[in-house]
Amino acid sequence: MFTAGLNYWQLGESNYWGHNAIIRIQPFLDYCGLPKLPGREPFGGEILSHDFVEAALLRRAGWEVWLAYDLDGSYEEIPPTLIDYAKRDRRWCQGNLQHLKLALSRGLNGLSRLHFIMGVMSYAASPLWLLFLIATGVEAYLQTQQQLVYFFGENWMPVWPVSFAVEMTTVLLVTLTMLFLPKLLALLLLLKDSTLLRAYGGLIGATASVVLETVFSVLTAPVLMLFQTKFVLAILMRRAVGWPPQQRGDHMTSFKEAALAHGVHTLIGVVIGVLSYWYVPAFFWWFTPVLAGLTLSIPVSMLSSSIALGRRARSLGLFLTPEETNPPAVLQYLEENMENEKPVLPVLQEPPRSRFVQALTDPYVNALHLSLLPEREQPGKRRQHYLDGLIHQLEEEGPDSLNPAQKRDLIADPGSLRQLHVLFWSRPPANAGLLP
Repeated sequence: MFTAGLNYWQLGESNYWGHNAIIRIQPFLDYCGLPKLPGREPFGGEILSHDFVEAALLRRAGWEVWLAYDLDGSYEEIPPTLIDYAKRDRRWCQGNLQHLKLALSRGLNGLSRLHFIMGVMSYAASPLWLLFLIATGVEAYLQTQQQLVYFFGENWMPVWPVSFAVEMTTVLLVTLTMLFLPKLLALLLLLKDSTLLRAYGGLIGATASVVLETVFSVLTAPVLMLFQTKFVLAILMRRAVGWPPQQRGDHMTSFKEAALAHGVHTLIGVVIGVLSYWYVPAFFWWFTPVLAGLTLSIPVSMLSSSIALGRRARSLGLFLTPEETNPPAVLQYLEENMENEKPVLPVLQEPPRSRFVQALTDPYVNALHLSLLPEREQPGKRRQHYLDGLIHQLEEEGPDSLNPAQKRDLIADPGSLRQLHVLFWSRPPANAGLLP
């Protein structure tokens, strides 16, 4: 419903999102070569948020860009943890702030400039919200320190203090409506289509999912506000981030990781909560949604990354999508063949203790894996030092000391794979496990 609304208002002046322009039609090839921005990072250099820029370049060339809101089957998942989500947001923040310079470029469509500015505001809103909360708290405290005087000077009629309760209530209601009405309308639309309703887990499952997602959004909003404020300040101080790799596989946030990432958030929530309750009790109760998100940031971050909790939610029919409840035929066909077909190589039919060790030790599997690796250039000196360090770590501490990403780096490099094959057969590392 959100994308349908954007399509209704933007018409032929819409944007790309992510890699939705991956089918490189000729106009895209002709006009969407991304320029390197003048100056040094973070505002100059390579463009990190490319999709809006590509759409603006197509519009400048006279082509229309339409948002295909009715496409089904999106399989791009968000990062598995709140911390990884924030890391990705850091790169997006730098990319969106770069758009401030692009909004002033010559020849762009007016709506394209508006899109750039809205992208900037999506991150500038966080420090503005923080400043608003600080100013509101200070003003609430100052109000408690003032003693109201109704009669002063020669006035014989009382002078009542000016109240902005109506205006503030109106702003609050409008804000809540803009935040929650789309969720409610989307849920109501499901009631019109029983097939689609079942695909989202049924009435109870879809309703519970909307409620739980709303609670989760309320709890994480203050945490993301502090993260994004930190990112904006770091970028203004000219600290670039580049394009770091993203964590996409299953990963559960440990207490240590959560404490390191959210310890300051928790401390801020506790301190501000105590001070507001002590000095401005009435303000404290209005402030509880923000305080709850900050104070509970560590357990929320851990629970939201829980694999067991996610599987339990799926078994209860929560947070389902049509592609989960009724996978496309091509995926069903793939799954059936993966279950029915046995590997050609007999050595692959019996699951070993470690596929990683098997790829390094078994001559057949090693040769097969090498033949499937794409051709690539020799790694640079820095990359080679990194791979050599992993080999030494494996030799001294064994395969169990490497995380999945480090193992992938080793078996994706042909030179390292050959070197490790020789290493395992000449002097097997400690804790190597049984040879397959």
